[in-house]
Amino acid sequence: MLGIQGSQVMTIQPESFQTLPSLLEILMSGNKISRLEAETFKGLVKLEVLNLDSNRIYYIDVAAFAGLAGLRKLSLDDNCLSSIPLGTKMSTQPLELLMHRNPLTSIAPMEDLKHISLLILARNGIQCDCKLREMKRWIYK
Repeated sequence: MLGIQGSQVMTIQPESFQTLPSLLEILMSGNKISRLEAETFKGLVKLEVLNLDSNRIYYIDVAAFAGLAGLRKLSLDDNCLSSIPLGTKMSTQPLELLMHRNPLTSIAPMEDLKHISLLILARNGIQCDCKLREMKRWIYK
């Protein structure tokens, strides 16, 4: 496990963790990260848990999580995300995605979320309208 919490980290350079292929868990909550670029977590082939809670993340590149085939839990609570990040399908495991308290304004098509086994969206700004009908059908399956 690697814990870099509350350390004022502002950026993570792509491939920063490439020399740590056996790492199972990264805890980077309480920092000031705002963007996740392509291949940020490249080389972390065994990573199972990634906690990026309480940062300032507003942008996640579609290839930021590329290569994380073993990821089981991705926690993005308390960030600045307006939508569910694309590019989380890389895992061969069912994924738990936690996104409490983000200013979400839209939900991705349910087809893009089928790999997610648990989705927590509590305390977000999602409008309850007809666009959520597809999500309701997905939930009841």
